[in-house]
Amino acid sequence: MRRVTIALPILLTACSTPTIVRDRVTPVSVPVIQPCASEKPGPIAPINQRNSQEQWNAMSHKQRAEVAAAQALRRLNHGAALAAATSAC
Repeated sequence: MRRVTIALPILLTACSTPTIVRDRVTPVSVPVIQPCASEKPGPIAPINQRNSQEQWNAMSHKQRAEVAAAQALRRLNHGAALAAATSAC
């Protein structure tokens, strides 16, 4: 009787159907730290470093306003360039 109890599971496993194994590709997202997209732009030189005191005194009010407006545009462009350079950090 003991031989039958040992032989029966062996016979049943020999007659079973083969197990089907399927490999599935599963994407796994892993966070990766990226370096900055580009170098940060340099600082903007102030108006008094761009123009000497003699040049500033020789300018008319309209020319001084144009220099101030150009400086304001430089600062706006610098802000946009800085935001673009550090957006991927």
